[in-house]
Amino acid sequence: MKKKEKESELVTVQAPIGALIVPKNEQVKWAVNVLSAALKKDKKFRETWIANIAMSYMDCELSYRNRFKKKVLNLDDKHVVAMEAAEYFIELLCDDEDKAPVPSCWE
Repeated sequence: MKKKEKESELVTVQAPIGALIVPKNEQVKWAVNVLSAALKKDKKFRETWIANIAMSYMDCELSYRNRFKKKVLNLDDKHVVAMEAAEYFIELLCDDEDKAPVPSCWE
């Protein structure tokens, strides 16, 4: 009985190096550790993430300026843009690769 209980606490995770078995409650921690290690190790990979985060902000700031007809943003405006940009970045990260999402900040 204990062996079955132990097995049900494990999940198989597909990774570039193959399938790995990790505890269910460790999946997110494991994924973040893998991502962190890759960002530290691979300069080009890191630059790609930095560029995508930065462009999320730039896209959302342009949209915000156009929506509210503003040339200059105050701190409150910048906070709203930053929150929209973070949401947009996560949308891009989580979206299907074959389909580019319409940024929520453009709606």
